Amino acid sequence: MFDQSTFYKNSKIMMTALFVSMVSLAYADKDDQIDSIISAITDSRIANSNENSILSTPNSFVALDFSFHTAESWDEKDQPKNIITNCINGDSITGFEYNDITIETVAGSYFSEAVIYFSDSNLGDDGIQLTVGSGNETSGTAVFNSNGILDISDFGNDDVTSLADGQFFIQFYEKIDDSQDAIDARFTSGILKVWGKDLLVSSSCPFVAGAIVEPDLSVEYSLNQGSDGVSIGNHLSYEISINNTGGSEATNVIIENNFSSKLRLSEMSCDDGTVTEDIAMVDVQNIDQDSSLHCTIDAIVINYGEISNSVSVRSDNDSDTSNNSATIVINGAALVIPVNNYFALLLLVLGLMYFARKRVF
Repeated sequence: MFDQSTFYKNSKIMMTALFVSMVSLAYADKDDQIDSIISAITDSRIANSNENSILSTPNSFVALDFSFHTAESWDEKDQPKNIITNCINGDSITGFEYNDITIETVAGSYFSEAVIYFSDSNLGDDGIQLTVGSGNETSGTAVFNSNGILDISDFGNDDVTSLADGQFFIQFYEKIDDSQDAIDARFTSGILKVWGKDLLVSSSCPFVAGAIVEPDLSVEYSLNQGSDGVSIGNHLSYEISINNTGGSEATNVIIENNFSSKLRLSEMSCDDGTVTEDIAMVDVQNIDQDSSLHCTIDAIVINYGEISNSVSVRSDNDSDTSNNSATIVINGAALVIPVNNYFALLLLVLGLMYFARKRVF
């Protein structure tokens, strides 16, 4: 006999166990913190056990001021929304010194998860992580000081050396990403001095006074097709988000759409007031730094087969176009015949029999 009270009790126990398990997994991930202010991603850079370790004598520094431009830490390493910028040129980076660096974390992110990563122009995993909040597994707002120069070699690592182009890149990322596609931490003020050999500041660095900083546009492309799949006659809604994560306004912005002939387009509307039925090439308003533009395109499926659409964006002053386009491909549209349409079903069966007979004979 079914005992409803026992079933309800057991269900509560199972749900409680599942919740505790999920919480335990979340906190287990939090245990994977960086425990050193200066560290390498892999053990291949440990200098103490490497006879060919790279050590340089510093003769210069570049000072980065986060009061000129807030540095945002978004997602894990190499994700598209992270700030990746060429601020420093020279031979090698040997150490760091920082004064009154203020970090503001978001939600449950820890100070120990916000990383400033220094690498050569290959942007690989052989660079150095600077974690000014290392060991501080709390959230909120805090100020950090190095109390002198921290030498990379004192932490058992090689210096960061440049390639033939003499460029270094800085990336701000989260060691443990609490919120995907969202800001986890902000560096809002303070001075970071990067010490090294023959270092010069890059004119494109957003963290120095008088820098010439370009905008950096990127595209996010998504499709709302409903829960019933894609069939002829379905309405599709394409969402376009254009983000400017650079240091200045993007001017004369143009959105280019390449849509499948299997769709009949209705119109394109954007939150800057743009509304048009001619969507092949659309002029929109300028996009300010740290701002976004959102657009929607409505379409109706009119034919079978693969549906491939792409979107790209360009402006007069965005020279890095590596993240300026995106594509969405739908495997294929099908014809849905209502079960109460007996005539249509009969035609379908006859058609299948006809083609089957042709294949036999």
